[in-house]
Amino acid sequence: MASEKTSKFYAVKVTTGQEENVIAVACLRIESQNIPIKSIFAPPGLDGTIIVEADHIGEVNTALSGIRHVKRVIYGTVSQEEIQRLVIVEEKIEEFNLDDEVEVISGPFRDMKARVVRAEKDKREVVIEFLDAAFTLPVTISVDMLRKKKKTKLE
Repeated sequence: MASEKTSKFYAVKVTTGQEENVIAVACLRIESQNIPIKSIFAPPGLDGTIIVEADHIGEVNTALSGIRHVKRVIYGTVSQEEIQRLVIVEEKIEEFNLDDEVEVISGPFRDMKARVVRAEKDKREVVIEFLDAAFTLPVTISVDMLRKKKKTKLE
């Protein structure tokens, strides 16, 4: 081929939480109708949006038209640099050590204070004990659900 077309990335708004369902249905349609879509994915941290790689917008509309939970194709294209920024997520590097005081920021134990009993860095999990509980019950929790408690000058 003398001139190879570069594909473009299009952002599509979908119902939040239904990204994977829309992708599954779209993939079935793309395979059955041989629509030339190169890739389709839901970028982490960008709820309610999927990214579709295709040569032009007509292919995206053909692949996604009539699928439940698809709201609209956002006008314009998304740059390659923006896609790389969305896909390459920098890990939040926060070390949790023994006896660190932490606060649970999500999940059923949200806003509870705890103390780190054991940290498993390879699994990105820690075992905590709640400070304001009547009895000590060790709970294993992901580090993504924790935040180190800020030290104040009074402590």
